[in-house]
Formats: sequence, structure tokens, C-alpha cells
Amino acid sequence: RTWYKPYQDASRDLFACIRASLDAGAACGATLERASIDEGYVSVEERHGPESVAEELVRSVRERLGLPVCCGVAPNKLLAKLASSAAKASGGGSGASGRVYAVRSDEEAQALLRQTAAHR
Repeated sequence: RTWYKPYQDASRDLFACIRASLDAGAACGATLERASIDEGYVSVEERHGPESVAEELVRSVRERLGLPVCCGVAPNKLLAKLASSAAKASGGGSGASGRVYAVRSDEEAQALLRQTAAHR
């Protein structure tokens, strides 16, 4: 039988750290949506610099909890999920030791979508 308490505790700490970072000014007015035990989405207005916010979250989680995390920055959840996966697979594209991958153009979005099974 699997004992999930350590994972639940780490998840609680992770989301508390993210919330604290957002509340401390990483992104004024940002919303945090928990998607699973280890995955969430943060909605940040463009004027707050989503890449900078993502880099701050990665840094904050690493410093406070010692956990490596990746962030995908994109205009919607599907592309953000794909960008996060790309950051994990390749070491990412920018900032925070390559743990943040940002989709900055339609061409980058198309490139990520071409890598999915749905495209093949």
C-alpha cells in the first residue's frame, strides 16, 4: 500500500511557497489554480512580466524548499503544460538555470504542438 503523506506534505508546502511568493510581490493580482498534487497554473497579466514571475517562483521554491521545479510560460494552459514539459526535457530555454521555458511567438507555439502525439 502506498503512503502518500510525504507527497501531500510536500505538495502543501509547494503551493504555500508559491502563494507566499505571489503575495510578496512576484505578481500582484495573480491567481493560482492547483491542477494536481505537483502541478498548478498561475495566471499573470502580461504587464507583470510572466517570465520574471516564473523565474522568481522557481528560485523561491528552490531556496525555501530545496525542490527543483519547472515553469512553462504561455498564453494558455495547453501551451504552458507543453512548455513546462519542454523545460523538463531540455533544461529549458531561459532564466533560473534553464527551468523556465517561455512561448514567445506563434512559431514557438507551433513547434511545441508539432512535437505532440496529436500532430504525428
